[in-house]
Amino acid sequence: MSTSSAADCTGLIPSEPQTQSEYDNYAELYNFLPPSAAEDARRYGD
Repeated sequence: MSTSSAADCTGLIPSEPQTQSEYDNYAELYNFLPPSAAEDARRYGD
């Protein structure tokens, strides 16, 4: 039985982003935050 997924991004971020630019680059690749947290990050610039 295969359990792999073409859409799985587990392990995308191996450690916490150190800069806002690094965070933004990860966010551009994959929407990894829950919808409410992502909206808060956009609204408050976190």
